[in-house]
Amino acid sequence: MPVQDRFDWGISSYLTPPAARAHALQEYTWSQAAIGAAGISTFYPEDHTVFEEGLRDEEEHAEFFVQLRTHHGLAEPTLEFTPSFLWYFDAIPRNDGSWYYLDDAGRDHELLRTRRTDTELRIDIAALPLRRYLAARSRLLVIQHDRITRLDRVPDPAIDAVDRSDVRHFAFHSGDLHSVDRPGFVPLVGKQIVLPIEAEPADLARPHTSECRFPEFTVAIDPNTGERITSTCEPDKLSNYFTVRGTPHYLTRVYFRREVLNRYTSQPSRYRIENGRLSCLGLWGISIGTNPDDLIEVYLGDLGRDLPAEERDHWLSFNVPPSGGRDEGRFDRDILGRWTDGPMDRWTDGPMDRWTDGPMDRSTRYAGCLPHESTSAPPWARSWDKRSTSHGTPPTRSPSRACTCPPAASSTKPIPHTAARQRRNRLPERQGPPAPSKSDRLQGAEHQLLGSMGLLQRR
Repeated sequence: MPVQDRFDWGISSYLTPPAARAHALQEYTWSQAAIGAAGISTFYPEDHTVFEEGLRDEEEHAEFFVQLRTHHGLAEPTLEFTPSFLWYFDAIPRNDGSWYYLDDAGRDHELLRTRRTDTELRIDIAALPLRRYLAARSRLLVIQHDRITRLDRVPDPAIDAVDRSDVRHFAFHSGDLHSVDRPGFVPLVGKQIVLPIEAEPADLARPHTSECRFPEFTVAIDPNTGERITSTCEPDKLSNYFTVRGTPHYLTRVYFRREVLNRYTSQPSRYRIENGRLSCLGLWGISIGTNPDDLIEVYLGDLGRDLPAEERDHWLSFNVPPSGGRDEGRFDRDILGRWTDGPMDRWTDGPMDRWTDGPMDRSTRYAGCLPHESTSAPPWARSWDKRSTSHGTPPTRSPSRACTCPPAASSTKPIPHTAARQRRNRLPERQGPPAPSKSDRLQGAEHQLLGSMGLLQRR
């Protein structure tokens, strides 16, 4: 709202329904809508009083949008918006009075910018977000102008004109103040309409546009030609354990140079990398691993499902062919469903145990050191793996299976049905090699599927 010696300028605005456009532009003079201030109104002759909130004027079809409050000069001026405008964008304030919002990828976008000088307070609102908000609310924004320009001489011939269309109505003319100092003046009074964008209601669920691009990533090398084999990362077009579409599997491993993470490690206040997961302010997150060649490993389908479209081009620029094998710990957890020790935090300066109480086996923390045969243990803390069980002996887990809880002491008071439970836990002695386990069958199925698509890597 500029205030300068050579200008007298006033500006205001309000929201109105599309059906009230003709009413708003009927006159070029300002609407006298009772908005922006609260109080009690008395209607005569009924002597009826009503409290007016200052948010809506039904007679003028006007709704409050924004105003500058000067606080009688006793405090710094403040800018007030209708709450839904800032809420729609989940806007974030800056120290200088500006506001910004985040897109799906967590990147900043300016919504409102302010600039203060000794003679001027300028407020700029981003046009496209404003029009998107108008579309979401099915409203028009009416901006009212009243500006007087002082001149050193009176215009001759005199100015008297009107400019009117379906989006504006202005009138301006010239006059003589009969003053020694700049006697001429030209006032400009009128209104203009800011229209919403044209968009389907479903497209306005987000306060910003969202891209739907799925670039192709390198997933393997053709052994015959040495050319890269690429594939889309769009989840609906990838094969899975239930549907074979003639495309790579959703869980196909894709590899990247570790420099792909520099963007995120350089902004620790916005991004976090811990426990094998990269996340951004709760807006998005993707599971990652590290293979023996120190390459970052990500599942092909996760690139299309969990990574925002705005980030995929960045990852594509660091995409490399597979080498060095897979992240074995991640494979055991994700594919075979085995308990494993948590991975070291290879993306920061120290072990991940800094976020816990110290070095500790993960499954021990979860199990709470419950006896193997305790019926109070949750299912994931019980000794379900009976393959290594001998007659009457509690199963023994390898360290990679991660349960270090001590077995029940012999002095523990027997609980009901112990004998029946021990008989149920025994496995009959087998003749010949043991049958393949469920995890072995699952691993074989994965190898068969990847082999059929020529994507199986030799480890």
